[in-house]
Amino acid sequence: MLRIYKTFLLTAFFITIANVLFAQEPAVSINPALQEIYNSKTPKKYILAGIEVIGCRTFDKNLIVSVSSLAIGDVINIPGSDAFSKAILKLWKQNMISSAEINITKLVENNIYIEIIITERPRLNDFNFKFFHCRTRAHEFH
Repeated sequence: MLRIYKTFLLTAFFITIANVLFAQEPAVSINPALQEIYNSKTPKKYILAGIEVIGCRTFDKNLIVSVSSLAIGDVINIPGSDAFSKAILKLWKQNMISSAEINITKLVENNIYIEIIITERPRLNDFNFKFFHCRTRAHEFH
């Protein structure tokens, strides 16, 4: 009986360990060309081929793109260009968003595709006033 108990505990232990080991998330594959863009020693010209806006709830996505002053067809030197940082600063100056992030999502030859991830500031949409009438002694004397 003791032997069966030990075998059961040992088996349960190994199953638990195996579940923990295989529960790790698989590694995300990243295009090596995307990693080499910013590690390059010499600037290379890329054409902005696509812009996607993520996190936009109340504003139009085209408005966010136009305020950022990025446009499809723009030529951007990477590394060395400050086009992305200027775009984020222009969005912040409008006081429309609380955070912005620009990621390069795809690289096809010399065409890059980016995504602008924003978090909008909280907005006051509606409010109500409630009035309470209170009687005071001064009211009784009039």
